[in-house]
Amino acid sequence: MAGVRHRQGRRVSAIGQRELAALADALCELLGMPLDVRRLRPSELVAALNYTPLGDVIDRATLARHRARAGLRIGDGRTIDLLRYVAWLVTERHRPTPAADPTAAYDAHRQRVAQRQLELSARSRELGHARTDS
Repeated sequence: MAGVRHRQGRRVSAIGQRELAALADALCELLGMPLDVRRLRPSELVAALNYTPLGDVIDRATLARHRARAGLRIGDGRTIDLLRYVAWLVTERHRPTPAADPTAAYDAHRQRVAQRQLELSARSRELGHARTDS
């Protein structure tokens, strides 16, 4: 049995495919629904995820946003592979955030301080000018 090619160019062996099938079967039993978790329509996925004891965990709009961001990595355009969707969510959750430029925060602070000093200086000149006129 030929493996399926991943994005990184690695192949999933036939053993990996069997393990995924076994996991999909276990999820069907856990959900108590006779669904193919590898090929769910969006409405079926929302219903299955919200059927859990956690209650409502996703709505159609959130799923639509996720599908737009993930593209074809989580399904074929019409259906969604729950296992790939979960894997995509995990990678999104653990994606490192880009480091902020440390000098940008300091520069912004310096600009705020300079602006405050200018305002204080202008106020003190106004008060000083008012004292000399009296």
